[in-house]
Amino acid sequence: MVEFPISEPYRELIFTLELIIVFIFMEFSVFFFYKYWKNRKESKPSVIEFDWGIIFACFGIVIIFYILSDFYKVDRLIFPVCGYFTLAIGAIIFLFHIESIKILKTRFILTILLGIFTLVLLILFLISPSLVKAFAYSLVLFTMAIIVFYFIVIIRHIWNKYRIHSIGLLLGIVFGVLGFAGMSDLAVSLFNGFEIRIVGDILMLASLLCIGLFLTSIPSIAEIGWQGKIKYVIITTNNGINLYTENFQEKKEINEVLVAGALWGIQTFLANVLLDSNLKVLSKGTDIILMERGNQVTGIIIVEQELEILKLLLKKLVTQFEQFYANILESWKGDITIFKPTAYLINEIFSIKKV
Repeated sequence: MVEFPISEPYRELIFTLELIIVFIFMEFSVFFFYKYWKNRKESKPSVIEFDWGIIFACFGIVIIFYILSDFYKVDRLIFPVCGYFTLAIGAIIFLFHIESIKILKTRFILTILLGIFTLVLLILFLISPSLVKAFAYSLVLFTMAIIVFYFIVIIRHIWNKYRIHSIGLLLGIVFGVLGFAGMSDLAVSLFNGFEIRIVGDILMLASLLCIGLFLTSIPSIAEIGWQGKIKYVIITTNNGINLYTENFQEKKEINEVLVAGALWGIQTFLANVLLDSNLKVLSKGTDIILMERGNQVTGIIIVEQELEILKLLLKKLVTQFEQFYANILESWKGDITIFKPTAYLINEIFSIKKV
């Protein structure tokens, strides 16, 4: 029969392992909050880094509640549930943001479902705390499933370029799920002993190592797959005269006349909005239009998702275009064929191929 609070011979070992786990979770949280703050100062914040700071902090808080409920004489019903509420709130924020920027194209369905789960848990907690525990496990499983699904989407984007990192992340996911399960009361009861909790702690540490190395050694997750989100690159004069256009999602079977007509419509629309020199981001239907005005030309990219890396590269394109064509732009007579070498400049800056 398993009894709480945890006593010797396992108390000191489990307590030490779980304090280390909390410390690592909080270290990663601080790392991502600092990264978000630093990037925000440089005007290139990524909300995903902010969200990861929240997620790591929430998991750390869950483990703190585990420690309090299992090592001290407190209410073992209320403390774990408080931890689950914390995790659910963090997951809702995280999920709302990744659905907002369409990393998961689920139209806020998952955010709504998780919100309903959390609300039901709160109502059950207020009506009858004894009913909460079983439902709380369902909430945690749902949250873990969302995070796993998110990572699988990311792995699909980076598998070719970051294969070793992807394998490490997959191992981290497996270790994390098994570790969190091994730390639960359900596992301790099923195995009738705290040995399984020690195994769970070790697996959780292995998971943090794998996932931490992955998250800190690749580019910002929000920026992964950005090349495939570009539709058009357009360069115009500051009064809206087209100098160069390239379509990066062009298919051979598409009628060239239709493509040209679509671009003409886009450019006509842009010529009207370019009068506002402060306008840099514009939504039109399902497209996001990013604009960067230089001294003589305006760079425009039409994309599926607003990303900071695309804004930075667009600014670089405008700067280098004006430098390369400085003499030509001063005396330009209207011949746009002069600007055909821009294709090489775009390829060098964006490093993408047509899809």
